[in-house]
Amino acid sequence: MLLELLGKSVLMRPVTSADASDLIRLRTDPRCCGCLAPTSTDLVAQEEWLHAYKERERQGKEIYSAICSLKDQRILGAFRILDLTERDFGLGSWVIERGAAPHVAVESILLMYDAMFLQHGFETTHFEVQRGNSSLLRFHPKLGAKLVAEDETECHFRNTAESYQQARDRYSRYLPLPA
Repeated sequence: MLLELLGKSVLMRPVTSADASDLIRLRTDPRCCGCLAPTSTDLVAQEEWLHAYKERERQGKEIYSAICSLKDQRILGAFRILDLTERDFGLGSWVIERGAAPHVAVESILLMYDAMFLQHGFETTHFEVQRGNSSLLRFHPKLGAKLVAEDETECHFRNTAESYQQARDRYSRYLPLPA
């Protein structure tokens, strides 16, 4: 579904087993992933997990994308799309390396929302943000997401294609010009 998404400064592409060490680097850096589920530093285990993931991708259940610098192809981040149904998808495991330019996060989520909502016709998305992740708690509502529930550790959000479309224009400078 999301083969490659080309932005102004990032390329988003499916992860491969060759990305295992970069994904470990991102997901085990306590400065940028304190809100993600723990990840093993075992390279073989990560490669095996990615191999199993590729089967879920083939079945249309998940999408795992690397966010790469357009300039040098270096992996700057990653995110997963999961719980795919006919009209809804979940977001998870979104991580951007510490020190990446702020526009990398904005550009990557805009490209993903454009692909899922505008190109593929999904109507809604759902995701959780850890209570301690104040920057994401502020950011997601700017793109139309609504807080729908809270518990002790997480805030649960939902966004719609319509809400995103209304918010999108404010951030269009981060998107490439139409072909």
